[in-house]
Amino acid sequence: MTGLQRQAPAPKSELRRRIRQQRLDLPARVRAMAARRVVTTMTRLPWFRQARRVAFYLPHRGELDLRGLPLRRPDKQYFLPLLPARHGLPLWFAPLRPGTPLRRNRYGILEPAVPRHEWLRAARLDLVMVPLVAFDRRGGRLGMGGGYYDATLAFLQQRDRWLRPRIVGVAYAVQEIETLPLDPWDVPMMAIVTETGVVKTA
Repeated sequence: MTGLQRQAPAPKSELRRRIRQQRLDLPARVRAMAARRVVTTMTRLPWFRQARRVAFYLPHRGELDLRGLPLRRPDKQYFLPLLPARHGLPLWFAPLRPGTPLRRNRYGILEPAVPRHEWLRAARLDLVMVPLVAFDRRGGRLGMGGGYYDATLAFLQQRDRWLRPRIVGVAYAVQEIETLPLDPWDVPMMAIVTETGVVKTA
């Protein structure tokens, strides 16, 4: 599997289309191998070991699969994102435990069906593993374009006030490009974990 892509089209929409297709074109055995390696690497990171409340995601449209995480660890509480009613609003995060009922949101992504009083905002989490379409070594992230994670993590622009959560991207190595176009509201990831290792940005 090749990594860094040195030429990227200027429009974000074209970049999304191209990288998403490359991701979907990966053979199933390559995806499975990459998922195992990423989970192994992630669980060895001090950020993961020290975290009590950990958010991840369920894979959608070829995203790297994190369902191999050790969900029954007594020292961890796991959370999944809940889609808000409109684009650009912050995500909530709902607890995921063995046996938690799941339901599909409007994009067909499974979410925990739990009472609202159990939902948390990102500021109360220790580690958030975010999906992405493309990344660069500055910690730049290109998402799906809905603006959900931008809104969710906007408070981290004031890093001197907020020490958590740590934001770690998860991707295949093929999703790396040389330089992403960044906007002023983009919050850089602290690291990206791929099947080839950890790209530390902060």
